Amino acid sequence: MIREYGLAGRRLRIAAPRRVVGSAQTRRFTRFGLVGLTGVVINMVLLYLLVGAAHMQHLVAAALGTEAAIVSNFAWNDRWTFHDALGDRTWLARLCRYNAVSLSGLGISLLVIAVLTDRANMYYLVANLVA
Repeated sequence: MIREYGLAGRRLRIAAPRRVVGSAQTRRFTRFGLVGLTGVVINMVLLYLLVGAAHMQHLVAAALGTEAAIVSNFAWNDRWTFHDALGDRTWLARLCRYNAVSLSGLGISLLVIAVLTDRANMYYLVANLVA
């Protein structure tokens, strides 16, 4: 916004300072963190329900909970966090690529959960949170 002031018969144009609530990078980082936090909640709640109510084996339930969180995180990040930085790939292509990268993390997480629950006798929800 440009403001004009009269000064000794001349017009003086001064750019008014913009209100900066936060930089785009700060907003994006905050959104990314919030999406990650919702992914943790989705993962933990689904794991708890699948093991407690459906009596599913904890490693199978952890895999399903993690996959649900991966898809949720992708959808939120795609639409909210990085909506202005989307490439020319389709939504499905971006999801498949994100999921492929994230599945390696799933394998590591399941290994950590298995070791913590079977060898260290850690409660499965705590082991999942650690993993």
